[in-house]
Amino acid sequence: MKEFKNYLLCVIASFLAVTIFLGIPTSVYANEVKSAEKSVLDFFAAVQNNDYDTLSRVSVNKRVSDEVQRATIKLQHELELLPEQPPTILSSEICDKDMVIVKVSYILAGEERIMIYPVMLVNNKWIVNVGDAVNPKDGDVIWAEDSVSEINSVTRSPLIRQYSGTLGPFQVLRAGFVITNDDKKATVTGWQSCPSTPDNFSATYGIAYLNAYGDWMSTGNPSSILIWNGGIDDWWYPQTFSNLIGKNIQLALEVRVSVSNTTVAGNIYDGD
Repeated sequence: MKEFKNYLLCVIASFLAVTIFLGIPTSVYANEVKSAEKSVLDFFAAVQNNDYDTLSRVSVNKRVSDEVQRATIKLQHELELLPEQPPTILSSEICDKDMVIVKVSYILAGEERIMIYPVMLVNNKWIVNVGDAVNPKDGDVIWAEDSVSEINSVTRSPLIRQYSGTLGPFQVLRAGFVITNDDKKATVTGWQSCPSTPDNFSATYGIAYLNAYGDWMSTGNPSSILIWNGGIDDWWYPQTFSNLIGKNIQLALEVRVSVSNTTVAGNIYDGD
């Protein structure tokens, strides 16, 4: 009996040792996820509180300069374009030892918006990569090239951006730019070409702005223009977008087309 009790104690001790060993990765996983989620919540709170020290400590945004980021936060406070409550964590997933993907929901202007943030471990700190954040509703985003070979014969100034790219249905081409005029206007010229000229061809050009949470939102009046059939392999008449949200804010021309392998190109000007 004594030998059996000793055997039983050894079995129990071994079982506890294995349980503790297997529990370590789970504990580490939970701590990493919790830390990454906290950074996302701290990031939202920093924007809400104009806390730039915390903002720079818990986040990074390659899409905007510090000046543009501060102008955006200031404008959102002035316009009261801030979440009605802290974001809700929907899910979190570890990609590797240095990255956690955090999906959140937040309410802005009465609308629920979903954002997915990569959170990176840098120097033992979890940093929210706002520049690579994704809104699932955006679909397949293509970033425009910085230059084009075709230059519009219409002369305007100042030219602040040239764009080009090839896309198809269910994709959006984005060309980022910043305006500096007090009238909050931007003028766009465009050109498109596709393998054929079907009767159902259309191209939509609109303007969006990047809010402080890395989320692209529609802006402007008109917010978009639609080209049916005309303008294939030719420049279309310059279109001025007015009442844009503000100067020194990260904007983007967004182009959508109805036919695959459509190439678009054009110029963006500061003002009308």
